[in-house]
Parts: sequence; structure tokens; C-alpha cells
Amino acid sequence: MKKILLLVSIFFVLSLSSVYAECVVPTNGMIITEDTTLCPGTYYFCPEELPCIDYDYPPWFICSYSSINFGEDNIVLDCNGAEIHGCHKYLGSNSWPYLPIYDNGIEITDKSGVTIKNCVIKDYFMGVLVNHSDNNIVRDNTLTDNFKGIFFRNSSYNKAINNFINYVSTVEFPHQGIRLGYSGYIVDKNITSTNNQILNNTINFNNKGYGIFLIATYDNVILGNNISNTHFGVYSLDMWMSNKNVISYNNIYNNKYQNFWSESYTEKDLINNWWGTTNCSLIDEKICDKGDYDVFGGECRGEVIFEPFLNAPYPFGKSVSCNDLDGDGVPNSEDKCPNTIGEQLVYGCSCEQILKLKPGEDTATNREGCSKGIVEVFTKGIGWAKDLFG
Repeated sequence: MKKILLLVSIFFVLSLSSVYAECVVPTNGMIITEDTTLCPGTYYFCPEELPCIDYDYPPWFICSYSSINFGEDNIVLDCNGAEIHGCHKYLGSNSWPYLPIYDNGIEITDKSGVTIKNCVIKDYFMGVLVNHSDNNIVRDNTLTDNFKGIFFRNSSYNKAINNFINYVSTVEFPHQGIRLGYSGYIVDKNITSTNNQILNNTINFNNKGYGIFLIATYDNVILGNNISNTHFGVYSLDMWMSNKNVISYNNIYNNKYQNFWSESYTEKDLINNWWGTTNCSLIDEKICDKGDYDVFGGECRGEVIFEPFLNAPYPFGKSVSCNDLDGDGVPNSEDKCPNTIGEQLVYGCSCEQILKLKPGEDTATNREGCSKGIVEVFTKGIGWAKDLFG
């Protein structure tokens, strides 16, 4: 028995050694050309000399680099919990744009079929930059204290799934959790970001910045995300091209200024989201659209339709409207049984609720349930039910 246990132990140690022998220790500026698993650990990528360009106009001295890059399509990068740190916080970049240091944690440029997962990315200008690249996946990562967490720049058919994006620094500047769209001053609908999926991400920014930032981007699906404790939950600067983004079944609540901020001339359907309350006045108050002014005095544009909305956080909330807050099909003014329970619904009430409303003690009725006569009296509002319908 001892020999068997010894052999098993030796095999386990050799297997474990083999696993760690196959992992790769990341280096700053590395280019990945095959499926790669990083070795667990914390890595600081802040070079002594940054690659910089001195521009005549505008008069900026711009420094830019990416810690991890891809040289081929169809590659999986599994960070395996490895934590990489950039320069952005340490070189004074919090005064951006006066000291533009564009350091990126992981960059995908002109590639497709790349997956980035299980990474911890901190203190970069952009945590993950997907640039002019389609059909890539960014999933199950933690991104902390980056100016932009994930940026799909002029990129389409990509997915950001189940990422945790937060900001714990006390420095005030307008960072963004996830950004979709273009970069620069020239808008071209042929080079913006479309048909991306933003699914089940959590963005919590310590009451700063923008949760999801949309700029001239369309046909994207934004679903199942938790966006809270930002300045603005979702910001939409769509200009003339973007009115077909699906933004539903998200939890967008408890954001300091607005849960949704529209700088678009087009109508927005933001149906079936949880806004932190079922009070329609409070929901509307936290949505800046046509006729409203933001905290900076700017005029918001476009009409936002938020009904129906969820009456509890996704995925538990039910789709309801301002006039029917329990979603049973009976208007609030007529509904005697809000938040109905049970399977048998009669005039917005379950059998159990009808019996609770029926005056007097009737043990036989309580035992046997709703008879046809009881249902008829209740639905017609006659007899003992007359006073219920005032």
C-alpha cells in the first residue's frame, strides 16, 4: 500500500511540474503566435524608456506601448490568473490629456479568432484594446484602475463576456468601463464598431466615469450587465448613425448622475432593464433624454423608452409597466392583488389571494379552494366583493 501511495505521489508531483513547465512567464511587449498559458504571478510592465513620438500638431509628446500582443489569428491566451500592471498610474497619466501615455495591457490589432481569458489587468490606459479586429472574445477577466477597461475600436462581431471592471483609485478623471465605437475626430460608418456583444459584465467605478460608453456604434447587443456606482451608467453619443443597439435585461442603477445619458437625435428603446426602483418618476429622473439637461448644463437629445422595465434585478425581475407594476395584465387602479402569487389568476389575483380578500371564516372554502361561484362574485364585483371595487 505504501508503494502505491508513493507512486501516486510521484506521479502527481511530476504532473504538476509538467503543468507549470508549460506555462509562459510574460515579458513586456511580447508577441504571442500560438495558444499560450501564462504562469501565475504579478508582473510590472513599466519600462524605464517609453517609445514616444513628438508631434508638431497638436503639440503633444505621445508615448505608446502594449504589454501583450498577437502575431497570428485564432489564438487563446489564458492568463491563468496572472496579474499585469502598466505605467499609467505611476507616470502621472492621471492628468490626461496633458501627459498622454497610451499604455495598453493586451492589444489585438488586425486579428480574428483570438480569445483572452482569466487575466488581471491593472493601471493601464486601456486594459484590453481590440483594434480593427473582428470575431474575438474577451472573457472572465478582472480589469482594475484602467482609463478604459475594454475598448472595441473600429471592430465588429466581438464579445466581452463576464468581465469584472472596477476602479478603486481616488483620482478623478473620465474613465470608461467598456467603450464601443471609433477613435478620432472623423466619423466613418464603414470603420466604426458594430454587431458586438457585451454580456454579463460587472462594472463598478466608485462613483466615477462611464460604465459603458457608446460613440457612433450600432447593431450591438448589451445584455445581462451590472452597471452601478459610476457617474453615468450608459452614455450614448450616437451622432447620425446609431439607433439599433439592443440594451435590455441589464441592471443599471445607483449611478451618481444618470443611469442613461443620451446625446443622440434618435429614439432609444431601453426596455426590460432594472433601474434600481419601480418608481417611474425616479427612473425617468435618472435618464437624461430629450428636454433634459445634464449636470454640466448640456442638453440631452433623443427620446428614451424605458417601459416595460424589470421590477427586480435581472435575472429575477419580471417585465412590468408604470400602469401595471406587478405585470399581471390588470391596471394598478383596478388591481386588488398586487404581486400576485400562485398559478390561478383571476382579475389579477390568485385563488389564494381571493380567499384572503373574502370576508368571514369559511373553513370549507379555504380547504377546497375557489368555487365557480366565488370566482364569479369576485370578477363581477358583486355581493361580498362589491366594496373591494369601490
